[in-house]
Amino acid sequence: MAEETFERRYGVTLGTDEYNALRERVKVALVSHDSTEASSLAEELAQQPYPLAFIYLELLAPALGEATDEWYHKQRPFTDVGTAWDQLYVMLPVLRNRLRSMTANKPPVLVAGVEGNEHELGARLLADLLREAGYPIMFAPAGTERAVLLDEVMARNPACVALSVSLPDQYDELFATAKALRDKGYSGKIVAGGVALETKRIPNYRPHGIDWAGADPLEFIAWLDREVTAKREAA
Repeated sequence: MAEETFERRYGVTLGTDEYNALRERVKVALVSHDSTEASSLAEELAQQPYPLAFIYLELLAPALGEATDEWYHKQRPFTDVGTAWDQLYVMLPVLRNRLRSMTANKPPVLVAGVEGNEHELGARLLADLLREAGYPIMFAPAGTERAVLLDEVMARNPACVALSVSLPDQYDELFATAKALRDKGYSGKIVAGGVALETKRIPNYRPHGIDWAGADPLEFIAWLDREVTAKREAA
């Protein structure tokens, strides 16, 4: 089952046993106190033909989740969870090196968290996946105020603004930001994503000027290819 899913979703041919062994290696590297192990494994993964989406979503995220669950069930100390996050940040720059050779030949996308969302990791990972898919990226870091974000969008006029929300109580700020962009005359696409959408479905987003919302970055990229890139090429 995993083999079929990986091949269909990522173009990766990997048997279940091989995948489980690789994911276990990632978890061991994450909880290791030796950063050279994490860096070495990241270099090994970067040399493989796996897309970043597969590495991020099927290796790093599950391994980090398993380490956290094992701490929750008292199977490992909490310090291992902190170590796993530290080693994650060792691995990510190594994996991102491959993006330097990517050709950005599609319309630009601005990726940002809404004001009050201080958790930018998910937005940065989305930006990486968009870069790998050929989209030039403008990134607004955590802490960017809404007024500053609005000015950047209107000055740069990206084809799409991707707004990240990590908690459902940030939906009001999401809607306010989208409305403010439309009020200022922004006519590009506005989309919403982030961890919040995994826990609580976003209600009635279209009346707020949002064109698409979802938690799956690959679904978003497929939508972007279809609704923005393909239509521009056909015009």
